[in-house]
Amino acid sequence: MLAAQVLHLKYKFSSAIVFLAEHFQPLVATSFFAALAELVIVENLNIRTPFPTLLSLSSRLGLHTHVCLMTRQHGYSCVQLECTIFSLADAQTRPWGIEIPGQCPQCGSISAWKKASLTNGPGVVKYAYSCQFSQCGTEQRLDPYKVIITKPPGVLVNAARTSSCGWFQSPSSFFAELSPPSKGKRKTGALIGSSAPKKARKGR
Repeated sequence: MLAAQVLHLKYKFSSAIVFLAEHFQPLVATSFFAALAELVIVENLNIRTPFPTLLSLSSRLGLHTHVCLMTRQHGYSCVQLECTIFSLADAQTRPWGIEIPGQCPQCGSISAWKKASLTNGPGVVKYAYSCQFSQCGTEQRLDPYKVIITKPPGVLVNAARTSSCGWFQSPSSFFAELSPPSKGKRKTGALIGSSAPKKARKGR
C-alpha cells in the first residue's frame, strides 16, 4: 500500500504529491512546480493552504491527471497520513471530476451531448447528459442515450469563471500507524484506514 510506504520512508518527508496518470508527462506541470517551489519551499507555507491555488495555475495538468496530496500529521501516539484527491471539474465535460464518454456509446456520435441539465433533489445533485443526434437509438428502438452523474462527496475549490468549473476536492482519507518503527529496525507496522465513499458511477 502506497500510504504504508510513505509513512515508513527513511527520511520522513512531511508531504508527498502523487500524479495518478498512468504515463505522467512532467511538462504539463511546469507552472505548478514553479509556484510550488516559491510558495512552499521559499515562503515555507503549509502545503495544504495554497495547494488548490497551485493546481489552478495549469489547466493542462488537470486534463492529464488526477492529483493526490499526502501529508503527515503527528499525533500524541501515532503518525497519521492524510490523503486528498483533486480532479479537474467542468460541468459539460468532467462534472465533479468524473469524465463522461467522448462519444455516445449507443450511436457513436462524436458530438454527442446536449448542454448538461442540473437536477437538485433532497440531498442529491445530478447532471444529466442526453445524446443530441436525432437518430440515436432509432434502429434499436431505444430512447436517445442518456448519462446521469450524481455528485459524489466533496467540494469544488478555486472555481474559475463560473461556479461549475474548477478543481473538485474529494474527502480526505486518513491512515494511522499503530506501531511506529523502532530505531535501527525496519518494521512494517499496521495501518488503520478511514476512506471516503467511492465516487458515483455513470448510469443511463
